[in-house]
Amino acid sequence: VSAGLNDPEVPTLQGRIAFKAAELFYRFKQFPETRTRMAAILERYPKEEVATYAAAYLIDTYRIEGDWVGMGQWGEKIAALGIEDPELGREIETLRLSALFKEAEEDFAKERYDDAASKYTQIVTEKPKFEYASHAINNAAVAYEKLKKFESAMKLYERIYTEYPNSQFAENALYRTAINSEKFFNFDKAVSLYLLLVDKFKD
Repeated sequence: VSAGLNDPEVPTLQGRIAFKAAELFYRFKQFPETRTRMAAILERYPKEEVATYAAAYLIDTYRIEGDWVGMGQWGEKIAALGIEDPELGREIETLRLSALFKEAEEDFAKERYDDAASKYTQIVTEKPKFEYASHAINNAAVAYEKLKKFESAMKLYERIYTEYPNSQFAENALYRTAINSEKFFNFDKAVSLYLLLVDKFKD
């Protein structure tokens, strides 16, 4: 393979052989070597079908180890390669944003609330229809409340019940917006929100 020779009858043979060799390391959970070899495949054969498999396997090594940072970083690198596989592209985007969500959770747990809020909002900015978008906004709002940034928190809570009205967080978001309105002495808004809360979630 290292000689760079290809069978003229099968022009993609070299990449396929390289992948098979890398796959053996994956099967035996030798992930550092797997990543090195899969990365080499991506670099040398980015337009071949084998690059799609190499990307998926490489990302999966980080998922198995629970390395969300590594998974997110490689997700960005692979996306930048422009591999022509829409399904893989969507999968990598989801994995990358999921990794960012995990990073934000870790920041929150370590009381790095500014960092957590920034990452949560980044997720929704990049993909408003992300599966956990309303969850991310809610967590960012809670982080801002921890920092006593009530106005920032209120704006995020408003986004939940206006942009994601069917979210499991919508009722609490409406309530928290009313509470924060009181903190800013906006009593008219607070009253209207409480009435809306009773009307919308009366069951």
